Amino acid sequence: MNPSRHPVAALWSLALALSFVLYETTLPFDFRCDGEQLRTGLARAALDPWGTRSALLLSSADLLGNVALFVPVGLFLSLSGVLARTGRARGWLLVLLGLLLSAAIEGLQLFSPRRYTQTTDLMMNGAGTLLGVLLAGAGGRVLFERAVDDLLRRLRHDPGWLLLAGLTVAIVVGSLLPLDINITPRSLRRQLGEIDLDPLVPGGRLASLMGLLKIAGIFAFWGAAAAHRLADRTRRPLLGTLAGALGLAMVAEFLQLFVASRTLDPFDPLAGLLGAAAGAVFLLAGRSAGLSSRTLGAVAVAAYAVYLALDALSPLDAPALRALVRGDLPPLGDLSFSLVPLGEAGDAPRVVVLGDWLARAARCAPLGALLALAVHNRARRWLWAALALLALLGLELGESALGLGRGDMTDVVMAGAGLAAGWLLAGRLKRRLETARLYAPDGRGARAGAPDGGDAA
Repeated sequence: MNPSRHPVAALWSLALALSFVLYETTLPFDFRCDGEQLRTGLARAALDPWGTRSALLLSSADLLGNVALFVPVGLFLSLSGVLARTGRARGWLLVLLGLLLSAAIEGLQLFSPRRYTQTTDLMMNGAGTLLGVLLAGAGGRVLFERAVDDLLRRLRHDPGWLLLAGLTVAIVVGSLLPLDINITPRSLRRQLGEIDLDPLVPGGRLASLMGLLKIAGIFAFWGAAAAHRLADRTRRPLLGTLAGALGLAMVAEFLQLFVASRTLDPFDPLAGLLGAAAGAVFLLAGRSAGLSSRTLGAVAVAAYAVYLALDALSPLDAPALRALVRGDLPPLGDLSFSLVPLGEAGDAPRVVVLGDWLARAARCAPLGALLALAVHNRARRWLWAALALLALLGLELGESALGLGRGDMTDVVMAGAGLAAGWLLAGRLKRRLETARLYAPDGRGARAGAPDGGDAA
């Protein structure tokens, strides 16, 4: 059982799979590391996989979910270079690694007042890891390598394809947040019975409008990226973009049927369609007017900054807006810096909600990527990055001044981390793609067409 010839891609995929496993098995990150909680956890644990307590805690959906959760772990463990020198025993050793990971998670759940430790989960996780390892040997490795080869080929010829793919993934994953996925028939019936046909959300028309503008904003970027790809491939790029946007918006809304904390809203796909139409029209008009890529990049940076501002001010409602107009604002509180982003709620202990940190960083990562790709002068790039950090600090102060939330420097730090991550990844990708063009294997690179001793055109 040999690893893939793309071990780095397999390791990145494994990291994503492990992140999802940890998120799903440790949510809501509420742990009490003391002897009393350990005794309580042991008393509640279902250590007999065939006992009555295990039968009460588990359903067929739970069993299948625990198997499916570890299938990607086994698959990408097998495709990576982990334990590559262990020979024929490698497959069983990878299954053992999956079991050890599951055992560590079950042990961690002993300290969670909201989780149960179960040996049945351990068995199902091991079965999922084994299934993933077998899947890798039964054609999964070939399919993975073909997918990576196709991705690299597309990136060499059209780097903008990555933007469209990334935005598509962001929209789909965003529709599944906070990843409290429930696929039981009872949950599906409840979701269908609670479809929200009211265009107003709690907070009034202003809050509803800002929520729809946020959806339209992210789809506007998707529409611009799709129109850019289709402009040179079809005669009607706008029509193709609108068809794709409508399909993506419907899929994203349909996926919310399986998220327990979300409700279906028919106005969200409409907002996405209108946003995609606006982005596509602007991009096509800019191309027709002869706008340079730098100009379009600057507009993209500015538009994403507006999107972040809308995201920060989305709790703004009519009373807060009237207070803002009158100048009757609450006193500006001190900025805090704490490793706990959420305070105590009632008698509940403080929780370290890593999801909030990652969401804040993920929102600012595209801004860093846009700065790295759109601003070519290094000094100006640093200046714009500094201005972006000051703007993020200003948004945090604005939230505190308007009474929309507490000022927390932790949010600014995580936003800066996301900005830096997007900057570094986009810069590295840009250099790799430039190198791939210079030394293209098909002989069509910049250097491949240059005569000996001459410079490439």
